[in-house]
Amino acid sequence: MAATAHPLMVGQVLQSNSTHYTILQFIGEGGFGEVAKCWADNSSSAVAVKILKNEYLQDIEDEVSMLKTIGSLNADNINVVKFYEQFQYLGYNCLVFELLDVDLSHLVCSIKVHNIRPIAEQLLVALQGLKSVRVMHGDIKPDNVMLADIDEDPVRVKG
Repeated sequence: MAATAHPLMVGQVLQSNSTHYTILQFIGEGGFGEVAKCWADNSSSAVAVKILKNEYLQDIEDEVSMLKTIGSLNADNINVVKFYEQFQYLGYNCLVFELLDVDLSHLVCSIKVHNIRPIAEQLLVALQGLKSVRVMHGDIKPDNVMLADIDEDPVRVKG
């Protein structure tokens, strides 16, 4: 992984108004910033915290508004990731989501043909749910489709 965009480290505690998130490891990086797997004290469970680069501050309000709109739907029924909260820590905007397993691009070469249809159907349900609240997904690609829990259900996806 490339150099971090912030001074945050594994073991550090991020504090929101509702809980403390202990950084367990950094699990992803992109143009937006990084994603950390964290332990949420309030729920005693692991979550994903997206730590945004400061240059994306102007876009945060629109994204949070969209995430709250999507949150009005039942995330499990429409196959979208659950958004829990947004907070600032040391000047960094942090978005907290349910922790999912791996993205679909990790399985593209090994996916079995009979698994394509259930995955496609789940993605269509997700798109239909987004359409119902007038939200359009602008970046559908295997990197942005996540397997919920590959051990429990190897074809359960969320977009």
